[in-house]
This record gives sequence, C-alpha cells and structure tokens, in this order.
Amino acid sequence: MTIPTDPTITPASDRTLLLHFGEDHSPEIQEAVFQLSHYLLNNSMEGILNIHPGYRSVMVTVDVEKKSIQAVQKNLQQVLKNARAMELPHLNTKLTRVYEQNCPLGMPTTHSSLLIHECQIAR
Repeated sequence: MTIPTDPTITPASDRTLLLHFGEDHSPEIQEAVFQLSHYLLNNSMEGILNIHPGYRSVMVTVDVEKKSIQAVQKNLQQVLKNARAMELPHLNTKLTRVYEQNCPLGMPTTHSSLLIHECQIAR
C-alpha cells in the first residue's frame, strides 16, 4: 500500500478516531483511503466497531468497552507504519457511463431510474 502522505490520527469524539490524509482531492489520497479501508475491513482489530471511509479520511468507531481510544490509535499508527510493505488491491477509478442512443438529453441511463425517467419524458 502506498500512502502519499502520513495521515494524522486525531480523536473526533469520545468513541471515534479520524485518520485524515490531507486537503487535496487527489487520486493518490483516494487510493490510500481505499487501501486502508480495505485493510481494516478485512483484518479485524480488537476494539474497532466500524470503518467509515470518506474522500480524504477514514473514521474509525472504537468500542471503548473493549479497548481505549489511545490503544486503538497506537494500533492504527503501527498499521500505517507497516503499510508500505503490504500488498493490497488498487482502486479502480474508471467508470463506465452508458447512454441511451435515442435520448435527446444525452443523459446517462444506467445510474438511476430517475435519469431513465427524465430521458423518457424528453422524447
């Protein structure tokens, strides 16, 4: 896993930690968020209840009855330290958009039924 920047780990509440990768909306940061989230979801760590990936961060909900925020933060720091040696799948950033040939609006018709409906009304 290649993490372009060292994320900061800060308590977001009395039961959550925020791993923040920076202010850019870059593909490298999105890749790091994806890879870290993938690792955490597939390698359970004691004290982690839930993983909430975002665009530039990952929020981790901690089960404070089992493990302290500080202990989980220390474990996450160790995961990040060892991350460069881990081999994880890469994020597929290519999206395929399918358009209905006869739609005068040129709207995508596979993303939601609302768009299909709008295209049908425009005919």
